[in-house]
Amino acid sequence: MTADLTINHLALLILILVFIGVLVVAALVLLKVKSIFGNINQILEDNVEEIDTTVKTIPSITYNVERITKQVDNTITDLTPEINSVLINVESITGKVNAITGNIEGVTGKAKESVHDISNSLVDTANTFKNTANSIKYTIKGTPGYMITIRQMLDKIMDILRKYLSK
Repeated sequence: MTADLTINHLALLILILVFIGVLVVAALVLLKVKSIFGNINQILEDNVEEIDTTVKTIPSITYNVERITKQVDNTITDLTPEINSVLINVESITGKVNAITGNIEGVTGKAKESVHDISNSLVDTANTFKNTANSIKYTIKGTPGYMITIRQMLDKIMDILRKYLSK
């Protein structure tokens, strides 16, 4: 007996083998899907009470969220004019504070100059006292103790003024 194998028969044989392979793969995929659905079903059965509780509370949660959202929207609508007014007041206060700061800086500069002038005058006065004290010291020989005390006081005053001026 002779069997003629043509290209058509060979192609048909290959096509049948590929089809069988696809069916085997499809069967394996279906088994995996069945296993997955079995696991899902088991999880659902184990948690049916929690799921029921959650599903029952969803409407009240939704109602609360809607109510809160409306309250927030109303609050924002009510407060928008006040917020705008506060922003305008803050801008105005900022401008006034800047002006006051400028004035304070000017007054501070003038006060610094005045203090500097006064301290120079005090130094000159202290020097005059010192010179006068020295003159009196040499003039009056019978009172050297008082003169030393006065000189020490004047030296202290000079030290304080020097420290103040060096700042």
